[in-house]
Amino acid sequence: MLLDLSTAAGPGGAVGGERGTRGRSGKPRTATGSGGPATTDEQAELAPVLNDAATVADPEALRRAREIAARLALRRPRRDTAARPGAGGVLASVPYRGGADDIDLDATVARIAGRAVAEEDDIVVRERISSVRSVALLVDVSGSMRGERVRTAAATVGALAAELPRDNLAVIAFGSDAAVLCHLGQRIAPQTLVESMVAIPARGLTNVAFPLQVAARELARIPARDARVLLLSDCVHNAGPDPRPLAARLPRLDVLLDATGEQDRWLGGELARLGRGKFRIAASYRDVAPALSSFFAELKVSEEAMANKWFETVAVAQRRAKRRLPKSVYGALIAGAEAGVTIRDNVDAFAEIGLAPRVAGLPAVREMATTVMGQPISLPVVISPTGVQAVHPDGEVAVARAAAARGTAMGLSSFASKPIEEVIAANPRLFFQMYWVGDRDEMAARMERARAAGAVGIIVTLDWSFSFGRDWGSPRIPEKMTPREMMRQAPSVVTRPSYLYQWLRNGVVPDLTVPNLPVNGAPAPTFFGAYGQWMGSAPPSWEDVAWLRSQWDGPFMLKGVTRIDDAKRAVDAGVTAISVSNHGGNNLDGTPATIRLLPDIARTVGDQVEVLLDGGVRRGSDVVKALALGARAVMIGRAYLWGLGANGQAGVENVLDLMRSGIDACLLGLGHSSISELSPEDLVIPPGFTRRLGG
Repeated sequence: MLLDLSTAAGPGGAVGGERGTRGRSGKPRTATGSGGPATTDEQAELAPVLNDAATVADPEALRRAREIAARLALRRPRRDTAARPGAGGVLASVPYRGGADDIDLDATVARIAGRAVAEEDDIVVRERISSVRSVALLVDVSGSMRGERVRTAAATVGALAAELPRDNLAVIAFGSDAAVLCHLGQRIAPQTLVESMVAIPARGLTNVAFPLQVAARELARIPARDARVLLLSDCVHNAGPDPRPLAARLPRLDVLLDATGEQDRWLGGELARLGRGKFRIAASYRDVAPALSSFFAELKVSEEAMANKWFETVAVAQRRAKRRLPKSVYGALIAGAEAGVTIRDNVDAFAEIGLAPRVAGLPAVREMATTVMGQPISLPVVISPTGVQAVHPDGEVAVARAAAARGTAMGLSSFASKPIEEVIAANPRLFFQMYWVGDRDEMAARMERARAAGAVGIIVTLDWSFSFGRDWGSPRIPEKMTPREMMRQAPSVVTRPSYLYQWLRNGVVPDLTVPNLPVNGAPAPTFFGAYGQWMGSAPPSWEDVAWLRSQWDGPFMLKGVTRIDDAKRAVDAGVTAISVSNHGGNNLDGTPATIRLLPDIARTVGDQVEVLLDGGVRRGSDVVKALALGARAVMIGRAYLWGLGANGQAGVENVLDLMRSGIDACLLGLGHSSISELSPEDLVIPPGFTRRLGG
């Protein structure tokens, strides 16, 4: 067992009870060679205190480690003092906000060119942006890392700690279990870290998966642009579960393979590839410095590139997505129906509700974790399933990674652009969403595929009336991207160079197919082909809903409920949860905003099933209002799609961070230490606000 050597639990202190799996025999359960790492079912542990497992460091080994640490000290980046001398951070081009007046003329001219009227964001200045990096360093001290390899690893820890004095560093040593030597935010001298590393006995098997779990928990609240994991190991994984799915859910994972002895280069390369990082090989301690320099030199460039992409509200994300996406793609995100009465009311209704803040006795710590359909989530916000194509090359996989990084669950639409097997590898807390397309046999086949993939729940969406026509016009969406169609779309795409570059860099074009709909090995239909199948299917009855529920032995949500009598029928059908939803205003225009319908539905069935709300959520205070009126959590759609369109995975994480910070601010202002304490007493609700349907 390895041990927690930190003197105080930091933000990652909650990981103490987390466990991986491996067999008590210590023997691998499977060994698949290049097809995958060996795995076992024995539990890994993170112990809270130092005990007799530690050894007294050999004086010569300690001297050697200190000496190497000094040699490995990285050269610090040269600071650019041309603008705002003495200021730290990254020099970046940012929109003018009343701060620096060093105008970036090239960027400003580029923004204004071609516009009839310049906007305030078009004025660009050079300003220093403070960016604190958070790095989790995972160091292998297992039985295969004996002697000088452990000394080199310990020295590397010291060198890296010395390199990041202004940043946050977590150090996790691991073998078959794991030890946190330093949590994020703790300040421990490099010499102390070196001594701690040398004192740990090198023994046991290697569980690479468990430290990846610990690192993910350490970085859970850090924006993706500022977080990364560095693995120093021989990657000879022979205990615990397959580490590859965990690597895919990290913000970024770089791998430095210790090649001074036994090693698994294939697994090391796979972990770096799935973690969207770099893979380097260290044949001796002399290779460590160049490798770390390449890792962090790229991080510095990445920070400069990311500095302009953070947004402070969902409205800003929407504006950026509009500028970045082709008109037809952005139009599909707006969608809506007919006159847009419902889509507007979904948002405007939240603004009609006020908050009732307190002035003193406010809680220092606020808790917003909850569970939805049996899944623990770190905030009461779940990704709603959306069948949207061509927003980003990584599509739903990027969304899944973002949700996993922020500790929440995701609904995956059966009309999504990525297959469930790829998406669930990035986030196992996945609910598969289904429309009633085809007959019962086809529905059962789709459920079986979801079950085999590992979906933890089913969402069935029934609120769709195939209403056509929008007063503002519908976007032109092609059947498929043929060469002729690409020529037709070219004028709108070439004016969005960052969008075009992103797809070209990935070597793909949107294929506009829905891979989760076909059954029995049939090819994936096009989006409109699938839509035609849906239109041609007979609408389901309540008996069909009850039958579908009987085919799934896990959590089951019915989405699209707006009436009290429908909510009661859903309870009778045996559902686990309902979502009060009007399909984001895309269905029957004139349906009331979901926040107006929520209170009566929650009062009627909230003690029998979980009640969620979907529609119009744009900020953390909207989430708080929904919870105060009876929702267990909310589901967001357009908000995260705009984040995806504006900045990919990091944009989705940005949206979830905004939701979290907004919820936290409201809890503080309302004087509550937990979301469970919210009630209608915290709100100012105008007379006649609610709507009661089917009661």
